[in-house]
Amino acid sequence: MSEQSDQQLDRNPRTQDQVRRDAVDRGNVLDLNRILAPLDGAYKSEQILPFASMIADWFSGEITLFHSLPSTHPARGARLGQVQYPDAPHDRGTALAAAYLEEVVSRLGPHGVKSRWGIATGHAASMITSRSATSSFGMIAVAAVPRSRSRRLFSVGLLDQLWKTTA
Repeated sequence: MSEQSDQQLDRNPRTQDQVRRDAVDRGNVLDLNRILAPLDGAYKSEQILPFASMIADWFSGEITLFHSLPSTHPARGARLGQVQYPDAPHDRGTALAAAYLEEVVSRLGPHGVKSRWGIATGHAASMITSRSATSSFGMIAVAAVPRSRSRRLFSVGLLDQLWKTTA
């Protein structure tokens, strides 16, 4: 039995470093070194960060933290070509989201994780798929939390929405 295992090792003389380099090269071809991590400020959404960090470290890649704000509505009575007034709640949301994402980036940095952030306005699932397609992300890292069957019937989760926009 030991002779057989010795023969198998002799046929494949690649070291672990070579195997890792091959795996990283394959991952880079698939853009797995670019990870999009949508965050909404909730603890549940942040649970994916350690896993995304490990993958980014493995592929020597980076994580892009992403937040989607609700769409702004035009001011009432405003027609095409008319002046629209600033949307104070949306501006405040942008400032708060930027501060939150900058804080997360500053906490990932000391661990050697390269990260950046971005904010978009629109439906979360469509903004995530749009950003991942235009910026050539190889992976979208989303934390999934188990929900009851009745809750799934009445409220569609982000993963279900992502599935519908990508299918």
